Amino acid sequence: MVSNFSKCSGHRKYTLALYRYTLRNLNYYYPYSSVVRSEVKKVLLLQTKQHQNNISSWSVYKRLNDLKLMNEYLEASDTSKISQLLQKYCAKKRLQNDEHLDVSPAQPIKRKSKDDKPKFKSYVALLQRQLELPAYIPKHYLTTLVQPWALHHKYKKKMLNIKALMEKGPPKVYMSYTSVGPAKFWFLRSMMIKGRRQPKSVGVYIRNLKHDGQKNLNQYYKCVEDVQWAWHEAIWEHYLLTGEILSGNPMSLTKNMMPDELRSQSTDKDSKKNDDLKFPPSAKEWFEPFIISIRFLADKSNKVVKTLQRKHNEVKQGPYNYYKKKTFNVHKQKLRRFAKMEEELSNVNPYTSSNNLKSILLRWKIISPE
Repeated sequence: MVSNFSKCSGHRKYTLALYRYTLRNLNYYYPYSSVVRSEVKKVLLLQTKQHQNNISSWSVYKRLNDLKLMNEYLEASDTSKISQLLQKYCAKKRLQNDEHLDVSPAQPIKRKSKDDKPKFKSYVALLQRQLELPAYIPKHYLTTLVQPWALHHKYKKKMLNIKALMEKGPPKVYMSYTSVGPAKFWFLRSMMIKGRRQPKSVGVYIRNLKHDGQKNLNQYYKCVEDVQWAWHEAIWEHYLLTGEILSGNPMSLTKNMMPDELRSQSTDKDSKKNDDLKFPPSAKEWFEPFIISIRFLADKSNKVVKTLQRKHNEVKQGPYNYYKKKTFNVHKQKLRRFAKMEEELSNVNPYTSSNNLKSILLRWKIISPE
């Protein structure tokens, strides 16, 4: 069977030689034109990468023939023909010199608000099922009569939901926490401290605590692994000196410094067995530096726990009471404003833009503008 041309070494050598020859001609005939050099190199590199595995003989032949023509144009310094050949492979068409861009300021796009075309079809269908509206309603009556009434019904439901929510009492102010390593970081939650109102420094502080806690835990696991290796070396050295094999586990010395997940894995039986165990000085020399490191990491974790507990107590004594009182006052003002707004409801007219239910709710800041 005849093999494909791409597997022939002669084809690869010719293509590579022509590629290098083009680059040499480009630098030789256009040493001062960085635009021509960059454009030709960009198209050449792109076509080479895209058709590296192309097995279509006709497609590859056309591109090699164009590359041969490119070298002829380079030797003749014919920039116009080089440009025409490049445009054949460029994805974006260049603007001609006689074309001009329209730089006049664009007209601002008027975006329609949500209430320009309200979705009141479901409301109309509901009234039709209840036989309060006829099956066919002309479009003119839909926009002039039914649409304002549908909007009135929509904002009436909103108003009743807000009223029911306000009758439940002021929003809660509570303490929430997130686990950061061995401790819990407590922070306030209230209607005035949520979402974008949450201080960014709190998030940064939490991320730093979690990063430090994970780093501390990783170092602890590394020390535990090193202790085990050092213990094996100590057993071997003690056996060479005395002919006896040491028993026990040096990790029993750090059982009170273990993280919670590791402490649960060690049984009381093992800890009692190693409580009174005494290791010879020659063995301690191997693992004692790692025990000191573990003790240092444990002290560091305990400091973080104490610091966060102190901050928790400070927040409960100060800011917690402040925001609780402030939330109560804000809720009281809302109730007073809502009561005054209800006095105007007797004059509501769904068919006037200045005195419909939506305008009244916006005027008294019961709802926010959409």
